[in-house]
Amino acid sequence: MDGAHSRIGRVRSPPDAMPECQPLAACQNTFGDTLADVRFDALGGNGFGSDVRVCRWPEFTALVGFFGSMRLSSTPQRVGNDDLLFVTSQGQRWSTCHNGRKAILGPDDGVLLLGSETWSVTIDTSARLAAFRIACKAARAFSFDPHGAPMRIVCAKNPPLRLLMHYVDAAVEAPTDLDGAVRHMVMTHLCDLLALALRPEGARTRTRAARLQALKADIVANAGPDALSVNAVAARHSLTPRYVQMLFEAEGTTFTQFLLGERLKRAHRRLSDPTKADQSVSSIAYACGFGDLSYFNKVFRRRFGTTPSEVRAAAISDTECLSASATAAGIANQPLASPTATS
Repeated sequence: MDGAHSRIGRVRSPPDAMPECQPLAACQNTFGDTLADVRFDALGGNGFGSDVRVCRWPEFTALVGFFGSMRLSSTPQRVGNDDLLFVTSQGQRWSTCHNGRKAILGPDDGVLLLGSETWSVTIDTSARLAAFRIACKAARAFSFDPHGAPMRIVCAKNPPLRLLMHYVDAAVEAPTDLDGAVRHMVMTHLCDLLALALRPEGARTRTRAARLQALKADIVANAGPDALSVNAVAARHSLTPRYVQMLFEAEGTTFTQFLLGERLKRAHRRLSDPTKADQSVSSIAYACGFGDLSYFNKVFRRRFGTTPSEVRAAAISDTECLSASATAAGIANQPLASPTATS
């Protein structure tokens, strides 16, 4: 292993450096130690590993490297262990057998396996392989239930899968003194991406729509005088600020634009309400989250084509007209006094 890594290191086993049994044994030990008793078998006598990198955190372990044709499988020691194992390979053709059911996979496809079940993965050609293990209890702590995943095989074209594997590549390159808070954030993102990758496209779309609706409701409820940042809203919904921005960008807007629009609509409603005629334009602007009156006037005019003062004046004028009309109608409807009889 490199001196710069202790829990995270490299295992290199070039075939010309030592007899075949030694690199094979090294690969077997690396897989077993990193992925919790996973069995590694070489196929065709070329089972050495090259540029193998591993990450070993208490709740997450990962392995990335180049291997000859090989087979991974659950072991008697592993069956009954409910950890999650996710495997992906760049091999042109590889397969998995899961509880007696076989499936053929293509380059960069992925498969989720549960330690409590019987499975194997066979890769027929030399290829880059990436695999990671997450403790099931840790996954549940991040609101991901593997047993509720509606599908186990993930297509290579799945966008969350590509992001997920970028995180795995970053994890095996991370320094040993990685801060615990950073590890927690990485784990949160890993589980979120894994959950998204395992959902059918329609379910992912519905999930995004539901999250965006919840975010909008939060903004509408809190678009008052207090500062409202994307970081604060994202934290309340256990999302990253960037993911929140991406949800709004998918609708052709941004978090800031949506918040501004809600504050302007709130200000317009108050200025148009005659019962609030005693409130100044500046006090309404401040109550709706605008600390700068000149900025408020500018964006209000740009949005509604008129000034706040003009909206206020029109509302008061309409009220006065209605009041005068009602007064006139009341006088007109009064009965005429009967003439006084003269003696």
